[in-house]
Amino acid sequence: MNLIPFATIQKYTHAWGAVSNMVIITNILGNIVAFIPFGLLLPVLKPSLKGLWRIFFASLGLSAFIELVQGLLGVGVMDVDDLILNVLGGLVGYLVFRLFSNYLMSKASKA
Repeated sequence: MNLIPFATIQKYTHAWGAVSNMVIITNILGNIVAFIPFGLLLPVLKPSLKGLWRIFFASLGLSAFIELVQGLLGVGVMDVDDLILNVLGGLVGYLVFRLFSNYLMSKASKA
């Protein structure tokens, strides 16, 4: 269990070359990429959850639930860095949603 923010990420940066770089990239990017669809699709499926802060808290809540279940069941590793990276992924997904929806709105207004 890791409850110190950025401790695991810092260990990975110091282990670059000593540990398989693919393991490091998979662990860091995997947590971000896993939540991009959440941030992208949540405002589509539940329009009342549009907004950066709403996506932030929804991503935080889902990720905290997952980490808590991992800790309670002893599967995987409960890590606050996973929570941070998952929330980042949710926010990236939401920004993609915003860019795409702004693009569609500009196309519709020109038509």
